[in-house]
Amino acid sequence: MHILISERLGYLFDCHLRSTSWRCLQFCYQCCTFILRLLFLPPVLKFIQVSYSLSIINAAISFGIVYLAYRPYPDWPRVGIPAQVAARFFGAVNVFLFVVPLTNPPIGADPYTSLPYWTHAVAGWAVFGLGFLYWVFWAQISPRVGKYKLYRVEERDI
Repeated sequence: MHILISERLGYLFDCHLRSTSWRCLQFCYQCCTFILRLLFLPPVLKFIQVSYSLSIINAAISFGIVYLAYRPYPDWPRVGIPAQVAARFFGAVNVFLFVVPLTNPPIGADPYTSLPYWTHAVAGWAVFGLGFLYWVFWAQISPRVGKYKLYRVEERDI
């Protein structure tokens, strides 16, 4: 069995379902699981999932846009100056949002009564760590144990 590494969708099993209907199904699944997690998680974990992790991802995307402005691929359009300024500002704001929870709050302004102030920040980074471990298992260990190969397939719009 082979598993394809798609440039756009991540890992897909080699089958005929790599069509638009598969993409719609995958998108619907991701939306439904996100909504269900928001409905059934405790309030503290909802904050971790939505706010803290999202600011890390937003900062990475913003600075990725800035990076691509200076090192673009040959066939990509250049990023304009207003977009670079907006990406830098948005990235800086999101860095602020994921660094500030790691600083000690003023006396009497602790967000939790029985937990340390950095609990949600550490839990947010733990979510990324679990995602990394999942990727290591799925993309590195599982192919070796299951004796199959992952290979890259480039998809082009027609």
